[in-house]
Amino acid sequence: MNDTKNPNGFFADPGSIAPSVDKHWRDDFIVELRLRDVDGPTIGDALMTVETHVSESGESAQDAFGDPRAYARELAPEGDPSRWPVTPLFVVANLLGLLGLFVTARAFGGWLDGGPLRITVGDVASAGVLLALMGLITAFFVQLVRVIMDHVWLVLVASFFLFGALVALPTLLLTQPLFTVSPILLGLIGVTLLSISSVLTYRDGRHDQDEIVAPGESKKNTSTAVLTALMLPFATVITLVITWIPTLFA
Repeated sequence: MNDTKNPNGFFADPGSIAPSVDKHWRDDFIVELRLRDVDGPTIGDALMTVETHVSESGESAQDAFGDPRAYARELAPEGDPSRWPVTPLFVVANLLGLLGLFVTARAFGGWLDGGPLRITVGDVASAGVLLALMGLITAFFVQLVRVIMDHVWLVLVASFFLFGALVALPTLLLTQPLFTVSPILLGLIGVTLLSISSVLTYRDGRHDQDEIVAPGESKKNTSTAVLTALMLPFATVITLVITWIPTLFA
């Protein structure tokens, strides 16, 4: 059964354009076209073509068009799969956001402990590792998405432990103090970085976020940019909650 959502809703689902098409086939088809720099309205037109054939012939999309990613490559052969599907502004925004998340979480931990916060060599190294990992993800974004499409749970679990180890180990091993700082001051710096990140992300207006609409329809969902801009602040809040919960039982 295909899942569809109100196209005017907060999380508009392009499945409303092609309800007869298998969701997994449709998702793989859309992702491949996104990676090949195809805009939303063009994807909507391609989905409508598939939907029309499937609904009229009774064939499945797999039987009629074959592998969704191969079919997407046929439709957009000129796409360069090695190019970045993100802008430099989006990269900068995410780097600042991740740094803001790290700084805010560190400040919150220091505030929970009470007193000045001691910044160590490990703290600086961890921040550097986090930014380096983000840089690698950005540099190999397309390749990473393709691996996730094939092995989603394996990649997510492995990434969780890899990020945790690479970011936490420097803090645990490199404990030489560099300076002390007020947790409140450091928290303000972190919140400022997150705010700048959100503004840059919102202003970026990435073309790969064009809403997928059927031919002849106008765009209806204006919330995508806002949701994207709030992702890292939301992740920061979740991180702070996770940090705070153990103190309730201490």
